[in-house]
Amino acid sequence: MLFALLYYETRPPDKLGHLETTNALRSARASLREIELEISNLQLTTSENYQPLYASLSSLDLSISELPSLVFASLRRDVPSISEALENGSVKLIEYHHYIEEFQRVNSNLVGSVINGDTHANMQYFGELYELNHNLHSSELSTAIDNATLRYHQAFQSDLDTIERYRLILYAWMVSLAIALITTIQRLRHLTSNQEILVQQRTLELDEAMSELFGEMELAKKIQTALLPVSPSIRGCEVAATMKPAELVGGDYYDIIQTPQGDWIIIGDVSGHGVSAGLVMMMAQTAVATAIRQESSVTPSALLAVVNSTLIENIRRLGEQKYMTMSVVFRDLDGSFQFAGLHQDILIFRAKSQEVESIATSGVWLGLVEEIDPNLPSATFQLEKGDSLLLYTDGITESVAQNGQMLDTDGLAGILKSSHPLKSASEALKFITNSVENREIDDDLTVILIRG
Repeated sequence: MLFALLYYETRPPDKLGHLETTNALRSARASLREIELEISNLQLTTSENYQPLYASLSSLDLSISELPSLVFASLRRDVPSISEALENGSVKLIEYHHYIEEFQRVNSNLVGSVINGDTHANMQYFGELYELNHNLHSSELSTAIDNATLRYHQAFQSDLDTIERYRLILYAWMVSLAIALITTIQRLRHLTSNQEILVQQRTLELDEAMSELFGEMELAKKIQTALLPVSPSIRGCEVAATMKPAELVGGDYYDIIQTPQGDWIIIGDVSGHGVSAGLVMMMAQTAVATAIRQESSVTPSALLAVVNSTLIENIRRLGEQKYMTMSVVFRDLDGSFQFAGLHQDILIFRAKSQEVESIATSGVWLGLVEEIDPNLPSATFQLEKGDSLLLYTDGITESVAQNGQMLDTDGLAGILKSSHPLKSASEALKFITNSVENREIDDDLTVILIRG
């Protein structure tokens, strides 16, 4: 029950839905401003000039009608204050329609009275137009939209804060599991040194302890899996990813994070595998997510420096001799890719030339030395339509065939090229992983495929 709760609470928020909701709120506010400007220019004009006004009004209606479904799809819970604000906005929109219909009626009458030279009627209609114009510009619809916007952003931020709290709980749980594992191993060593007369009894206790330990390891695997992206997506691209640990808990790491400035793709590999490597992987995941959230304009090189500082301190506390390779790739909204970090070569199948381009990564391993900023160069590349970008860990390139031959980077490039005719990124990824399933793989395996 507790794991189910933690798994639910650590699901990543629907950031694409959040972006659509924010755009709908902005669109409603912009349409309202356009209507106010157009109303000011429509006095003493005929019905043919109302087309831009009604176009803006239709845009306002559409934005407000979409808001309830968008808001509740992107939030993780029902928020009564937002429902109240949206209902109030719908009521004020009806009043707004009434004001505009009255404005057109009175304005039409004013045009007729001006043509007929009826001075008394002119004064009456001018007074009515002034009052309607005032009602439109001081409408409570604007306040209702602003209230809905404020309350929605407060609720979304509350969701983000809740996710961060539960991530910390998961991290603490993993540390507790590691302590329990070490304690259990020490207990097992003690049991095996007891006298022969207790062998049968101790064997039973040993079976129980191993069963408990295996259950804890299975739980640790579920927790680590829960932290992976559920439905990874990159704007303007198609993406598919997979991770297969060599043991129940692995040291590979990947993440895909969307921000208003662009999309982050991170892949890394902790030395070794097992529980200690899995702990370091979780530390890196938490450090990356926290750094991007606190400073969305951070560069790939600066992000690596922050992660390194966190790993240095935490690995020292664990008393482990660990390090991590990591590459950070950022795709901005214009489609340009910037990357940094020493990891495996980046492979790109170019649709135009039908060849695979290999881009070497550079930098330093993380978790070994404190000051690495001068050694984190960055570079850029472009992904054209139809190109395929492949990021991976050495679990796949170091896989060995039955004849003893290692796949290496050139072999993986050949598989990537053969996968290109397949229609989707998920089909191509499945082809790549199936190509090595009969090989001997002694390390964690992670592959990310992105199609432009």
